[in-house]
Amino acid sequence: MDEAPVYDPSHQFGLFSIFNTDIVKDAELYKGGIPSRFGGRLSSVFDVRTKDGNTEKFAGAGGISILTARLMLEGPVVKSKGSFIVSGRSSLFSPFVLGSPKEMDMSYYDLNAKLNWKSSNKNRCFLSLYSGRDSYGIKEFATFKWGNTTGTFRWNHVFNDKLFLNTTVLGSKFDYNMHLLSVLDFKLTSYITQFSVYNDLNYYLNPKTELTMGYHITYQHFFPGLIKPASSTSFFTEK
Repeated sequence: MDEAPVYDPSHQFGLFSIFNTDIVKDAELYKGGIPSRFGGRLSSVFDVRTKDGNTEKFAGAGGISILTARLMLEGPVVKSKGSFIVSGRSSLFSPFVLGSPKEMDMSYYDLNAKLNWKSSNKNRCFLSLYSGRDSYGIKEFATFKWGNTTGTFRWNHVFNDKLFLNTTVLGSKFDYNMHLLSVLDFKLTSYITQFSVYNDLNYYLNPKTELTMGYHITYQHFFPGLIKPASSTSFFTEK
């Protein structure tokens, strides 16, 4: 999303997409012949770009149903130069799960925010943020919580009508937390984090031919899992 990788692109075990349609600008699906700028992906790539926000006037959209509630606001920071857009969505279906006890939790939310600033005719900056969380479980038995967080800063510079530079700094994290009660009574935590710097230089030979060169630097940290006792009566002990 806005160049940042999302490790779990769905809510509630695949029932709902994390991409809120109120803020999506465009999307491309690559099933083969994936461009090298995506870092050597072997399977497929779903490239989603979010809206930049309205630089001329304030606007909004929203909706509510038995499943979700959503709200989007956008408008100028400085007219014709900068804009913002924020969007939020939350599930409402947990109380309506047929036959579920009051202690059952089945919910999700996601938040998007983006700033767009045009400092000159040749320079433009973007800051994109995303946070989404899921929760599932029966409170007296087990709870499961997981989610994605991403942030992207992008600077576009136009040298001339044929040469264009795109510089991106981004971070992404996916974490998973489980709390199992009863006799075992333990907590499990795992996560993946990534920080990257991208530099892409595009040269347009003609309207049909484009040359792209650049470099990507990526740091990834994988934390498979850590189990800790949740109480003094836990089956597990901490050393």
